[in-house]
Amino acid sequence: MEVYLYGFAWPEPTRNFSYPGLEEIGPARPLELGGLAAIVSSIPPGAIESGLTRQPPDPDWIVPRALHHERVVEAVQASAPVLPVRFGCVFSSPEALQAVADQHRQPIEQFLHEVTDQEEWSLKAYLDADAAVETLLVTNPLLSERYRKLPTAPGTRYFLEKRLREDARDEARRGGRAAVEKLHRALLATGFRVQIQKVQEGEGRGRDLLLKTALLIPRVRIDEVFTNAEMTAASAGLVPLSVERSGPWPPYHFCPNLGEPAR
Repeated sequence: MEVYLYGFAWPEPTRNFSYPGLEEIGPARPLELGGLAAIVSSIPPGAIESGLTRQPPDPDWIVPRALHHERVVEAVQASAPVLPVRFGCVFSSPEALQAVADQHRQPIEQFLHEVTDQEEWSLKAYLDADAAVETLLVTNPLLSERYRKLPTAPGTRYFLEKRLREDARDEARRGGRAAVEKLHRALLATGFRVQIQKVQEGEGRGRDLLLKTALLIPRVRIDEVFTNAEMTAASAGLVPLSVERSGPWPPYHFCPNLGEPAR
């Protein structure tokens, strides 16, 4: 049997940990590695590799197993700090996993110390450009004056108003970017770890996603961070942002790079 790895934790709080398996993936359990615990499942040889290399990829196979991986990691995190690894990390034997744990023991242990009593949260800032345009046509002196002076004749008004709204949309996006810069500075001023993430095309689902971050925050200071006055002011400027948080998540975005596993 091969060894499927979910992540690393301390042995004591995970000694009695267990989580049901999924089809070819056996129940998750701790495997003690001399001062560390690896959270693992036993799997038949090649079971995960064959699914991940299938062409074309089969979402019906990948999605439930990826979700299972995430649920196991979250279950560990409920009682212990955890260094999660990506979905699909497989070792040929416990000895191969032991070798990797020994090779990277120092950064693994350092990370587990660092994330004790801390949580990863996601913060996203959106701009609703359509709503911002309507706001600017009332609050921006130059745009509101142009709007007030639009002719009443339908044909002429249509083209002039279309141009005006395009200018207002450009102004909204400039204002949104300025607000995001202030928000980013306010986040950095908290002194906690902040990682800016790449925004994928279409991720805003009809809104402009201008800022996507991961934050590592002490558990006892979560509310303090998200009610920070500077952050609130930054997101409520002339072009207000919609700021949304979610979490806590396993601290994937702050994990050390342990390299590729050896099979």
